[in-house]
Amino acid sequence: MVSTIISAFVALAVWHRRTSTGGTTLFLLMLAIIEWQLCGAFESMVTGIPAKIFWSKVCYIGSLATPLLLFIFAIQYTKMEKWLTRKNLTSLCTIPAIIFILTLTNEWHNLIWTSYTPAPDALNTIIYGHGPGFWIMIAYNYLILLVATLILLLSGKSSRKIYRQQLELIIVALVFPWAGNILYLLDIGPFPGQDLTIVGFTLTGLILSFNLHQFKFLDLVPMARDLLMEKMNDGIIVIDNKERIVDINPAAQEIFSNKTEKLLGKNIRQLFPELNNTIKRNNLCGNVSGEQEIWKNGLKNTYNINITLLDDKQGNPFGKLILLHNISELKKTEEILRESEEKYRAIVNNTHEMVYIYCGERFLFVNDRICEITGYTREEIDSMKVLDLVHPEEKEKIREIMQRRADCKDAPATLETCIVTKNGEKRQVEIAISSIKYEGQCAALGSARDITERKENENVLVQAKMKAEEADRTKSEFMTTMSHELRTPLNSIIGFSQMLLEVPGSELTNAQNKYASNILKSGENLLQLINDILDISRVEAGKKEVEAEYFDIQKALDDVNMLIHPLASKKNIEVIIDCENANNLLYADIIMFKQVMYNLLNNAIKFTAEKGKISVTAKSEEKEASISVKDNGIGISEDKKEMIFEPFKQIDSAKNRRYEGTGLGLALVKNYVEMHGGNVYVESEEGKGSTFMFTIPQQDISLK
Repeated sequence: MVSTIISAFVALAVWHRRTSTGGTTLFLLMLAIIEWQLCGAFESMVTGIPAKIFWSKVCYIGSLATPLLLFIFAIQYTKMEKWLTRKNLTSLCTIPAIIFILTLTNEWHNLIWTSYTPAPDALNTIIYGHGPGFWIMIAYNYLILLVATLILLLSGKSSRKIYRQQLELIIVALVFPWAGNILYLLDIGPFPGQDLTIVGFTLTGLILSFNLHQFKFLDLVPMARDLLMEKMNDGIIVIDNKERIVDINPAAQEIFSNKTEKLLGKNIRQLFPELNNTIKRNNLCGNVSGEQEIWKNGLKNTYNINITLLDDKQGNPFGKLILLHNISELKKTEEILRESEEKYRAIVNNTHEMVYIYCGERFLFVNDRICEITGYTREEIDSMKVLDLVHPEEKEKIREIMQRRADCKDAPATLETCIVTKNGEKRQVEIAISSIKYEGQCAALGSARDITERKENENVLVQAKMKAEEADRTKSEFMTTMSHELRTPLNSIIGFSQMLLEVPGSELTNAQNKYASNILKSGENLLQLINDILDISRVEAGKKEVEAEYFDIQKALDDVNMLIHPLASKKNIEVIIDCENANNLLYADIIMFKQVMYNLLNNAIKFTAEKGKISVTAKSEEKEASISVKDNGIGISEDKKEMIFEPFKQIDSAKNRRYEGTGLGLALVKNYVEMHGGNVYVESEEGKGSTFMFTIPQQDISLK
């Protein structure tokens, strides 16, 4: 059982290295040995002959598999897997399979065991008489073990020292089971009938354990040098002291389009006629490197040639190793990069933007445009710091941004600043910065655009805008003042006109009554105009505020309808109000709301023919209320839909126009609705009527 435990520890160590070459096979080999050892232990512990025969038969699983797995491991470890074909493996397993079947059926033919004799001296052991099948098994196992050992020995000859030591320990480990098995077959030993092979495997386990830890067995696996040389993409040529080719790999053959037998023995200078120009003979006493162009099928290829001196253990040179590495693609890439660099350098130097690269506080590269704008030469800029070009008032800000970028913190990618030229002139610039790698170090790429003229133009525009706004405010204030001044005398005119019309008819002539009516009507129209002008002026001046409250939509629309009814009745126009789909309450400025509805209905009546029809529809949705006014009047052409909401703009602006008005009604509608956060829309087709619709949000508003 001790040998089984040792083998189990070795198997566990091998399991952790199973991905190495031959690791899985070696693990299976250790399992086979463990099975052999366990069954041997059970066979020695049981007392009945049938039980001992049973465990002896089970032992044959491990004893037959062990030599076979050892042979497969030797093949894999020495990189000869090409021999492990399915056909060869089947042939190798044929004899062990037959032997195992014969073992299981030995009672029928006695080809494996011919007799079972208890050992003398009261030992719990059976001495087996061996039949011809057993000796065939022994011969077969010894044959494949011998072949495996020879493969390992031959491989160790050409291996490096550490790999040779690994193989030597493996062979030593195999000696002990061999010796134990030979002693068992020759019936030599202290215990008759006792198979000492299992004891030998105990020593094998200890040696393999030492091999795993001391010489990194399975951690360091020898490479097949011949295979490596064959598979290399670089050409390899070995020459002797007389510069004759003694070995060449397929990659080198491909370079010169020749077979090996045609190249072997040739002088290397026959392959390299220009070799004397690249590598002088007196340089061949050491390692030499150079480039060589080789033409093949009309195409030029460039190779990097390394010549390494080969010497023996005593230091005496016996030849040279020539390595040919194709660098044609690298050369093409270098040429493309060189052309690309020249192209982009030309683009950078001819751009209207200032392009620069800096690291820390120093410039690494500047284009010609920087020299042109600042007035400094390239040599002067190379000796300057980045902040030397920045205006003193901007230096602290730029220094902080540069430091944040150097510390990989958030920093603006674009900014505006001011620089100072050599002659002291200030220039406004817009800069974009990004991080790059430049000549192997972290740097920043900056692109600066001179925006001095743009800034000057912007200042001019700002001043012009301020003047226009001031003029607009002055106009609004003037119109407000003028409106107030006009309303006082106008109210007197309207009041006295009303008083004249209230005088009994006998005291005024018909003409006087007509004149008084005209004065009253004109005065009321003028007062309406002044009120509209005053309202629109207050809106534009920002003095009109929304005073929102909850009110009943139906009642507000009825109030407006009552005011507008006399105008509609004069033209026999029917006004229909529909509030079925509207909420009862709306949060808005009720005065503005009524003014909006009055203006829209007044407009609809004005442009609708007699006996026409006007529909008012109020609806409430989730977030807003909408009110529409639809008529079947003259309609609006497509090109005039936008301008009707502008102050003093009318559809018919001719002097002899048919419809009266100032052009302020719809402008007020638009302003009042937008002050509530709503929108105004119009749908119309000339000759078919119009629909004006506005929306008001269904939420509390607080506007100045």
